[in-house]
Amino acid sequence: MSKKRSNPFELPGQWYKAALHTHSPGIDGGLPQEDLVELYSAKGFDLAVIAEHERTTDLSGLSRKDFLAINGIELHPLYPGHPIRNHHVVGLGVPHGYPTSRAAQKDLGACLAQFIELGAVSVVGHPHGVDIDPKLVAGMDADAYEVFNAHQENMNGGDREALWSKGLDNGIMLTGIAVDDMHEKHELGTAWTMLKMKSLTVKSALNAIRSGACYGSTGPEIKDFRITDDTVEVKSSPAATITIAGPKGKRDVREASATGRITTHSIARPNWSFVRVVVTDRKGRKAWSNPIMLD
Repeated sequence: MSKKRSNPFELPGQWYKAALHTHSPGIDGGLPQEDLVELYSAKGFDLAVIAEHERTTDLSGLSRKDFLAINGIELHPLYPGHPIRNHHVVGLGVPHGYPTSRAAQKDLGACLAQFIELGAVSVVGHPHGVDIDPKLVAGMDADAYEVFNAHQENMNGGDREALWSKGLDNGIMLTGIAVDDMHEKHELGTAWTMLKMKSLTVKSALNAIRSGACYGSTGPEIKDFRITDDTVEVKSSPAATITIAGPKGKRDVREASATGRITTHSIARPNWSFVRVVVTDRKGRKAWSNPIMLD
């Protein structure tokens, strides 16, 4: 689970807004894919991964110069050590026509490995639905973890930062992403992941996720996050709190006054193995950076 990671705020390129796990209700609920692309584009998104349950779809002609429609799939392999309980995993960039027989979905590790063989990014999906411990995927070919899933939040809680953090503490550096997992139209665009890329291409998008060159959000913007020899410095959109977090619950929180807003936070460089940032605004919406290694 040791993968090369980068600080996206120091990389060349620009930020692109991505829906990394969404559904076309034309199949799973009631909206044509062409309309889905237009709705995401109208909300300022640059790309969307349409990941239907147990099937891929033909997205030919939906991408354009200013928007990428990427094929994905959501599968339900068996939870490790359990004969009937299923987990949900998402393959980002899985080519159309991927075989989805039940026989191929019996093992979580094999399912994730097949995504990797196909050149896709493998995601541990909405872990609140099946509360999988990150340690269970420590030896598997997983790339990313849904830190926040808006569809799950609308049902019974989709903020899984604590579980993701538990994995980070154990050296399981899965890229954290936020998704809307849209099944109903009102969920569209309620959570997203910002990707740092040189250009709007499928290859660049998948590489950004693999390397952690991204951050998830339900509203706030992380404008800069830098580590120098002496300090850790954060700039954000107006926030109620800015938290600089490390392993094992270590954190430094700056809070705004009762009616104020803050946009910066800095601390002396700590003796931690990594640092990450959580920005929370007055409405309780959050943004989560990925960890940046310090050693």
